[in-house]
Amino acid sequence: MPIVTKSLREYLQGNLVDFAERCEMQNFASPQVLTSLVVTLADLREEGVVLIPEIFLCDSLDETLKLLPVKEVLQIGRQKEPSKAIAEAVKKCSPLAIGGWCIYVARGLDDYMFGVFRGSLGPLSIPVEQTLFTEPRKTINLVRLLRTASGCIEIRNHRGDVYSMLLSDRPATSPLPHANAKDLVSQICSKVSEDIRESTTTYLEKTVRLALNACHGAIVVALKSSKVPSFLADGVVLQQPIDVSDAVRKLRNGDAEAEHVLNANAALIKGMISSDGITVFDSSARLIAYNCFIASPNKVAGKVVIGGARTRAFEALASKVGKQLACVFMQSQDGWTRFDGGNNVE
Repeated sequence: MPIVTKSLREYLQGNLVDFAERCEMQNFASPQVLTSLVVTLADLREEGVVLIPEIFLCDSLDETLKLLPVKEVLQIGRQKEPSKAIAEAVKKCSPLAIGGWCIYVARGLDDYMFGVFRGSLGPLSIPVEQTLFTEPRKTINLVRLLRTASGCIEIRNHRGDVYSMLLSDRPATSPLPHANAKDLVSQICSKVSEDIRESTTTYLEKTVRLALNACHGAIVVALKSSKVPSFLADGVVLQQPIDVSDAVRKLRNGDAEAEHVLNANAALIKGMISSDGITVFDSSARLIAYNCFIASPNKVAGKVVIGGARTRAFEALASKVGKQLACVFMQSQDGWTRFDGGNNVE
């Protein structure tokens, strides 16, 4: 009986044909090139450290960056072939693609340039991808790739097409990682004054995303009130909460010192979310406790909880949603998330 070999690469490539055609970038963003990038980014590491670079492929770097009010570019190299330029860009630039820096590979006159670029690093600035992909574009050809969780790569193009490529046994109906993080931040900001809610949400979405990318799992809750409930008292309750909305208002009112406060607090928030235990916000965008723990029984509401300590803690907290808690969010070590916000359970 003959041996039959089936390739996952061929399956992925076949699913990216339509996407690649709509990119209108010929051999630069071909199904073959995109498939190689998806496979590479799914488990990109350097000396055991996971790397999560944000990569942009574009026909014209100048035209693309015109959309950013503030920008900086550092060119690293050039190659004649697009596949070689992309491979070298991933190898040489991935360790640099942190702290707001992204990788670019751009078509030149007779070759392909690569390096890193950034937009504004201001605490209230809109993220690069949001600026570039707010609406479908006709004047630029652009593709963005980012690993959003272990075995999940999101690909987006200038025409508004978004593909999430799952290299795992998760069903296609699984909620995507970023969706749950947005729901969490939305709840944390739900009681912030309407005039600064959007800016506060922008700041916390960026901060929480960077924290989740850097940590090995996390649990975050939002309270219905500003008092830490007794079942979370085993932790560090801040005598002075980190009041994000207050600093945002001060910055919007022209207080230059508030920008430094927001930048400094972003580092604290990332560290607290990365710590063991549960990070606690209220619903007015104030971080009030971290490193908290809850008794995690093997059964919740009579049902056996299958999973590790973090999963048991999530289920125990989920039983409090609608009472003391407004919502609970969990990210596992592989980057996949769960969320319970009462009527919104994923």
